[in-house]
Amino acid sequence: MSTHPDYASFEPNAREELLSQIGSFSPLERTLFQRLCESWEPIIDRDRFISRVGGSEQEVSALDRLMSKLRGAQLGLVTTTVVDEKRVPAGIVLTNKGDLSFYMNLLEEETNKLLGGGYRVLPSISWLEQQKAVPPDYHITDADSIALANAYLAESPEEGILRVRLLGEFRILTSSRFVRTFIEAAVGWLRTNLDERGFLEEIARLKDTSIMELKQRLPDSTPDLWLDLTRSIVQERSTIAFRKNIQENDELFQTAFLIMNFTDAQMGAERARKEDDARVDEELTVLAEAVEKVPSGQMAPEDFSLLVDQAEDRLKRASTEFTRRMTNETMTPRPRRKLPTIVNLAGMYIHRNRVRGVFETARSLAAERLRDEYIDILEAFLRGRTPEVGQIFVSRGDLDQDVQSRATRLDPVLGELLVRPQLLAEAVIRDARLRRDDITTDELKEILAVYFNIASSELLPATEIFRLDLVAMLDTAFGRINVFRQLILRLSGRHDSLRRNYLRRFGTRGGRFSYANDGGPVAPGGGRTRAESQETPGLRTRGTGPRGHEPETVTPQRRSSVPKPPPKPKIKSPHELDKAWQDFDEALRIKPESPEDEFS
Repeated sequence: MSTHPDYASFEPNAREELLSQIGSFSPLERTLFQRLCESWEPIIDRDRFISRVGGSEQEVSALDRLMSKLRGAQLGLVTTTVVDEKRVPAGIVLTNKGDLSFYMNLLEEETNKLLGGGYRVLPSISWLEQQKAVPPDYHITDADSIALANAYLAESPEEGILRVRLLGEFRILTSSRFVRTFIEAAVGWLRTNLDERGFLEEIARLKDTSIMELKQRLPDSTPDLWLDLTRSIVQERSTIAFRKNIQENDELFQTAFLIMNFTDAQMGAERARKEDDARVDEELTVLAEAVEKVPSGQMAPEDFSLLVDQAEDRLKRASTEFTRRMTNETMTPRPRRKLPTIVNLAGMYIHRNRVRGVFETARSLAAERLRDEYIDILEAFLRGRTPEVGQIFVSRGDLDQDVQSRATRLDPVLGELLVRPQLLAEAVIRDARLRRDDITTDELKEILAVYFNIASSELLPATEIFRLDLVAMLDTAFGRINVFRQLILRLSGRHDSLRRNYLRRFGTRGGRFSYANDGGPVAPGGGRTRAESQETPGLRTRGTGPRGHEPETVTPQRRSSVPKPPPKPKIKSPHELDKAWQDFDEALRIKPESPEDEFS
C-alpha cells in the first residue's frame, strides 16, 4: 500500500511549485494533480476519479500524460488489471519521490505485465532495466530461498524488495508482498512449458519413467513432487540442454532452480514450524502446570511474568508464537465458554482447575471477616456510637450491595468472581467433573444451586453467598454490651423492636451452604439449622466478657410466636424455568476437552 505523500498535504501554491520543478504541465494537468492530492487514497480508483472530474476524452488524455510525467519523476504511477483478457488502467498511486512504496508498486506492475504475456516469468534485473524499473540499491535486500519461503508463508510480510540469485549471475527482483503471487505463477509457467516444449520426454527418459505418469503428476501441488522434479531438471540440465538445443541458462532451467530452492526451503520451514509448535505446546503445558501447582491457587503477576520470560528465552525464534498462543489460546476462552486454561482475575493468575477452590477459600475467609465487621458495627450501634447501621441495613438490597463492596475490598479476586457469575458457574461445573467424571446433569444442577437461584439462574444474594444471618449477628452484638445497656434496651423495647424489624426484613438463612455430595466444602458441623431457634433475647443473666465470649444462658422458654419467614419468590412457569437454566444446560452438555487439548 502507498504511504501518504508529503505534497498531498501542501497548499495549492506549493503543489504548483513542485510541478514547475518537475517539468512542463498544462493548466488541465495541474488542475487534475490538485484534485488527485485533495482526494488522496492509498490507491485511487481511476474510473471513479475520471467520472468526478468530468470524464471527457480531453480530461482522460490529460490524466494519462500527467501520470506518465509523475512516473518519470518517481512521484506516482498507474496500476492495471485484466479485463476480458486485456490489461487496462485501474488505479492511481501517489508517493513521495522514489520511496520504497513507489518502487514496490512499480515492480509489481511490471511483473504483472510480464506474467500476463505468458512467454517468460522471471523479472530479471536485465529485463527490469529495459523497463526502467530497477530500484536503487538502498531499497533492495539480498534474499536466499529461506527468506523467500518466509515471505511466502507470512500473512503480512515486512515490506521490502528482494533480490534472489539463481543459476550463474542470473538475478531477479520481487517485492516481499508479491512473493506468493510470483511463486504460484512460476509453478504454473513451468508446468505448462515442461509439457508444451517437450521437456517431459527428456525427464521421463532420465528418470526411467513414462511420459503419461509425469503428465498425471504435474497437476499435483505436493512439495515433494516438485522438489524431486525440479531437482532432476537442474541436475541434468546439461544433458537436457544438449538434446533440446538450448542454453544451460535458459529461463526454464532458471525457473526450475528457483522452484527447487524455494520448495526445499518451504519444506524446511514447515518442519521447523512443526518443531516449534511442539516446543510451544510443551512450554504452554509447563506454564499451565506451574500456575496450577501454586499452593494458594493464585500466582502473582511478577512470578507469572518471570515464567513467561524464561519460556521465551528457551524458545528463542518461537517466542513470538508462544506469546501469541498464550494470549489467544491459553488465556482466551474458547467459543461458547468463559473459562480459559489460565484465568486472570484482579491481576492474579489462576488455573481453571483451581478457580472454585480459590473462590471457596476466599469466600470462607471473607465470611468470617464480614461477620466480625458487621457485629462490630451493630455493637457500636447498640452502644449508641455510630449511625452507620441506618445506611447499611435499610433493605436486603442495600445490605447485599454493602456485603459485595466489602468482600471486593477484602479480596479483589473474590470480588471479580462475584461479578462474573458465568465464569464461576463453569469453574464449579469443571471442578465437579474433575471429582467425578460420571456426574449427572441433575447432580450438577444441585451443586450449582448452592451458588445460583434456580428460578432465575442468577447468582444468589451476597448475604447468602457469605452465610450472613443479620439476626444472629445482632444477638451476638447485643451479648457483647454491658448488662446495664442491655437492660435499658430491653425495658425501652428498642431491642425487641429492632430484632423483629431485622427478622422481618432479612429473616434467617442458616444451613444454606453445603455441597451436594460432591466432596466439596460443607457448612461447619454443629451449626444451628433453620428449624432451630436463634438465641432468644432476655435470657442472658450476666457478664459481658471479652469479645467472642458467649454469655451464660438459662433454659429458654418457648416463644409464643414463630418468626415470619421471608417472602417466597414468585413461582415461575415450567417454560420460564427451562429458559432460566438454558445457559447452564448448554455448559453441561459440552463434553470435556480431549487430553491433547488440555494444558493441565
